[in-house]
Amino acid sequence: LACAAGLVVLNELQKPGFLEGVKEKGEYIRSQIKSWKNKNVGEVRGKGLLIGTQITDGIKPFDIEVKCLENGLCTTTAGSDVIRFLPPLTITDKEIDEGLAIYKSTLEEFCK
Repeated sequence: LACAAGLVVLNELQKPGFLEGVKEKGEYIRSQIKSWKNKNVGEVRGKGLLIGTQITDGIKPFDIEVKCLENGLCTTTAGSDVIRFLPPLTITDKEIDEGLAIYKSTLEEFCK
């Protein structure tokens, strides 16, 4: 069963344009977060869909992580000042936009 599941994953990864789509989705997410020009977000970095946003102004990323989860978005922290996203490679554009809306509104709660 594990080998069959592994083959399905490998076949999906090898489809033409799949990995390019992953890169494009990651670039889209990073560019959207940067475009908000939120004063609590420093550097936005990542590769593919592994994305980190540096949190500034002494706000604890863990507090943002908890609030995101309460609002329906699963994130994690990385180090002492980064919120990390690692969505599935098969995430849809609609799901990305929904997640970004949650993240943006959560960050705005900390700007008050």
